Amino acid sequence: MSLHDIPTKVPTHRAAEWPGYGMAGCDEHYVERLCRDVDQRVDRADHRLLLLLKTWFECRGQFDDQQRDRVRAAILGFRYDVDHPGSDAMCTWTESHQISFAVCEYLAGQEFVDNTFTDERRRGGELLGHGATRVVRWLSDRFRYGFSEWLSGDCYAIDVAALTLLIDYARDEKLVIRASMVLDLLLADLALHRFDGRFVAASASASAMVRMHPEHSAAQVIVDAAYGPALPLIDTDQLGAIFVCRHRYKVPLALREIAASDATMRVLTSQGLDVDEVPEVLAADPNFPRTSPAALARFWWAMQAFTNREVVSATRAVRMSAKQSTNRFLASMTQLDAVPASLRSPLLRALRPVTDGMALQRGNVQTFRTPAYLLSSAQSYHPGGFGDQQALWQACLPGGIAVFGNHPAFRTVGDGVPGGASNGRASDGWAGGGWVGNGVNPDIAQRDNLLLVQYDLSGRRGHLEGNRNLYTHIHFPFVDFDVTRVGPTWVAGSYVGIVATSTLDLASEFEVVQRGVHTGYAVVLGDEREFRSIGAFVDQLKQHRVALTGDRLSLRPPYGKAQLTWQEGLRVGSRRVPHE
Repeated sequence: MSLHDIPTKVPTHRAAEWPGYGMAGCDEHYVERLCRDVDQRVDRADHRLLLLLKTWFECRGQFDDQQRDRVRAAILGFRYDVDHPGSDAMCTWTESHQISFAVCEYLAGQEFVDNTFTDERRRGGELLGHGATRVVRWLSDRFRYGFSEWLSGDCYAIDVAALTLLIDYARDEKLVIRASMVLDLLLADLALHRFDGRFVAASASASAMVRMHPEHSAAQVIVDAAYGPALPLIDTDQLGAIFVCRHRYKVPLALREIAASDATMRVLTSQGLDVDEVPEVLAADPNFPRTSPAALARFWWAMQAFTNREVVSATRAVRMSAKQSTNRFLASMTQLDAVPASLRSPLLRALRPVTDGMALQRGNVQTFRTPAYLLSSAQSYHPGGFGDQQALWQACLPGGIAVFGNHPAFRTVGDGVPGGASNGRASDGWAGGGWVGNGVNPDIAQRDNLLLVQYDLSGRRGHLEGNRNLYTHIHFPFVDFDVTRVGPTWVAGSYVGIVATSTLDLASEFEVVQRGVHTGYAVVLGDEREFRSIGAFVDQLKQHRVALTGDRLSLRPPYGKAQLTWQEGLRVGSRRVPHE
């Protein structure tokens, strides 16, 4: 695809106005709810503070003295970082929380530069400088390493809101330029993975609702505001409203053209770092070289790595120094305190805790987008390892019809999972039998409209793992397709088909199950331009032959051959297809 193939008639820049104080969605009750959540430091209080700061900047001239004092007290009394005094219910450390807290600290310090913040007994000017350092380091890491929460709409919505607020109200123009550059990168991801008006992609984190209905992503309002034909309605309880009502940031024309394009695109992206890469990579960072346990732990915690053996000692050191042992997200880590330091790594290697799968590691994602369908997958994402909230492959057809598969986890852990996941994901990901993440990760490889998926569930059970489900399933919403066809080992709906190595059982009107320890299947998509009818597509699909021989999953379509060898990658014909 070249820029010459992209249409020039795209939506122009536009933004809405934040509601005036006293209007629906921004009255005294709204402000009091925000202040109360900030005061109580509930989970996601930083998100509430972003909205409170937006309301303060837009409406403070309309507040009476009592209302102004109430908001000021909430801002001055907040805890802005994990190592600041206090222990509460807040998750401060994931990648999106880090920028949210840092922006709040920066803007609060800038706004109340001469006031004393009650949590730390420090003046606003000190918070301004501390917050600026945190923001600049976060921006540098994202620009250099990409996002650990790669292509997650719910996480991107937090990042976009925080950066938009910073761009609108920061007085440091160099910082505004840096933030705008990273916001461009986020909006580029949203543009490249926009299909049928929705943001759809394999991602580091996605809830069951978002996987089944991509339009429910928190990023949808941002996609609509940036690339849609009309501005979305303003909901002042949603972070996306900050972007909808922005003042300064303008979505680049090139991104609006990409989002509106009906050209066929192959999008390749590699973001984040693997857990074991972090020490060497950060030591060599040209802007912020880091080697201390505290600095490494901040990066690992941003990617939600807590119990991996490379991480655990740094995790304990930071948790103890920050006096966060009673934080509900970290409380379960205390069980390792009695283990001598020299034994922790060997013990974790022997235990193989399922919580290792929480780490959001490097994602090498391929997305193939056409006017008729989108297919997206994370290539060979730690096959055989434990998963959590990662959405490793996703197909989407017009109308928001979503097809995807996973290995449903069944685990015995609950709210005490180290590190938590306060973007509304952990309760889905850790509940047995669900549609979030994978209990055991598959090996996956994609070449444009063809996807191969191989599962091996024979690995040793992990610590905290319950009875492992010996089946995988595919979300295949039969009721949403105009036409469906079913065979013993294949299923088709319109122009998307699944061909498996063994019998596919129809469990419900939206679920297909494949039972067994070592299984695999191929996903094939097409359109009317390639096939004269759905019947012709199904006829060719039935000619595909999928076989599993040892650790090799092979597909023989009518033309050519593809094979996926476990942890070794994909070959199409005689050519190896790189996955990094």
